[in-house]
Amino acid sequence: MAFLSRFLLGRQSRRNAIRLHKLERVTLDLTDRECELASKLLQTFHLSVSERQELPSGTMRLSALVAAARSELARERYLPSRLRPASDFDGIVLEFRDDSYWIHERHESGIGRFGPTASRSAKDLRDAVRAYIRVHGGSSIDGVPIDVDA
Repeated sequence: MAFLSRFLLGRQSRRNAIRLHKLERVTLDLTDRECELASKLLQTFHLSVSERQELPSGTMRLSALVAAARSELARERYLPSRLRPASDFDGIVLEFRDDSYWIHERHESGIGRFGPTASRSAKDLRDAVRAYIRVHGGSSIDGVPIDVDA
């Protein structure tokens, strides 16, 4: 019974996150294309030259990354979706669990060897995305500048 209630609550949380994402896009005046590009940048850490030219002022807004992360995490629970906290990875994996966002950080300690995973609860999704950006490029990801004030 406890498993079923957790499962149903998890589904409800994901539905609420999807609704919030739609509201966020309207409120922040985010286009579908800007959200697609933000999602691709978060998942692959890369945008092509033509995709970069589509960005307003050549920068990615932090608000677009947060909206894209909310959508991805509501759908897949992990960001990037191909990784899990138990996987071998270098960087950060974000997780949406029990109505909160978790940051799982792990770094390579040698060739093909990884240190322990440090996990912590994020204050909010914006905080989690900032940590994700910090580890995967700092003020930019793959040379795409991030406007943290927008």
